[in-house]
Amino acid sequence: MGPQQTDHRTGNNAVSYGEITIATEFEIRRLMTLPASDLLGRSRNAAWAYGVYLGWEKITRGRRMPEDDERLHRLTRAHEPG
Repeated sequence: MGPQQTDHRTGNNAVSYGEITIATEFEIRRLMTLPASDLLGRSRNAAWAYGVYLGWEKITRGRRMPEDDERLHRLTRAHEPG
């Protein structure tokens, strides 16, 4: 391992819950606002956004705040009526 590399298994350069949550929200919002010319494109973008949410959910299991979970999940549902 070179001087510029970090062994992430040791916890060096750890990322906080807040940083993970902010990055997740940013990516969900980006995916949900990507231009899509048809229903298939919108469905694909929403599925990718939901996948980002599921990744966050798995990484933060046991540490996540309920309000963050509700907010991020709701963002992935923004395309649904009502």
